[in-house]
Amino acid sequence: MLEIAKNATDAIGATTGAAATATTMDHLMMPNYSYIFKFEDEFEHTDAKIWFNRYWTGCFYYVGIYMLVIFTGQQLMANRPRYELRGPLICWNLMLATFSVIGACRTIPELVYVTRHFGIYHSVCVPR
Repeated sequence: MLEIAKNATDAIGATTGAAATATTMDHLMMPNYSYIFKFEDEFEHTDAKIWFNRYWTGCFYYVGIYMLVIFTGQQLMANRPRYELRGPLICWNLMLATFSVIGACRTIPELVYVTRHFGIYHSVCVPR
């Protein structure tokens, strides 16, 4: 992967002819991660797109079940003493905060790179 990044960086210097067109495409397609995990390198987006297109209706069932559990749980717990969940909630919030920090460390460098080189419009509206 480092060879690809080095070759793409070398190709960016070319500004004329067919090399410039290929360079622009290479430059747009290169992620700006300092380290690419194995699962990211091997991810096949077409398989994921096919799966999501096939099963997108399932989310409505899950939302319905979730709402049923929430409202039924409220009714069941209305006349009962509350649970003491301070410890589990602290643990949950720490895990959630850790997950958020890791996610931010993965996405902020890419967002800064795309915004700096291509602008806000490209970071929101142009798919890669």
